[in-house]
Amino acid sequence: MTDQKPKRGASNYRIIASFLDGWLQCFPTDKSPLSKQKIQSEQQKFWFASLASSLSIRISHQCGPEASAQKRQWKEICNLQEQYEHEQNPDRAANLLIEIKEQVEQLRDSFVRIHNRHYGPTEMTKFEKALALKQQHPDWDDKDVAKEAGFAHPNSLYDKAGIYKKVSKMLKDSAIRKALPTIIRGVKNKETGEIDIR
Repeated sequence: MTDQKPKRGASNYRIIASFLDGWLQCFPTDKSPLSKQKIQSEQQKFWFASLASSLSIRISHQCGPEASAQKRQWKEICNLQEQYEHEQNPDRAANLLIEIKEQVEQLRDSFVRIHNRHYGPTEMTKFEKALALKQQHPDWDDKDVAKEAGFAHPNSLYDKAGIYKKVSKMLKDSAIRKALPTIIRGVKNKETGEIDIR
């Protein structure tokens, strides 16, 4: 989180801010190379498709009355994202993407402020630590993440909302997409049995 730093402590607001911050990393910026802007735009859509429903449940049902303005802003972001995904005009789509990014930054910062205002200096929960570790070390298997986060068994990572599983799948899919241009493709020659590289 760039603009606002959360104080130490575990809260639903801090988890939401962490997810929003992760989503912001998927948006193309002015400094993004042209070759990567399309990939980043697809990652931004993929993140929303994968995690928006879980995040909506967390924001709508698990946030207190102090987050009523944030709930309204999240609904507005969801509406803008839907418009963006159906927009055919490239200029209007680009403007929508900029507006979404700005609103997500504001929402992330406001959740950090709520967390800082209401929660004392307690340690991160094991689950929060596991999510952070998975994002920092996507190559780690569940056993390594569980051990480092303090869980006795990897099955403890799988919460009812399936957030850990979705984050793991998103990171795996993202890694595969990044690797695709470097994967050598070819066709097996029926006569010789050799692979003809394309």
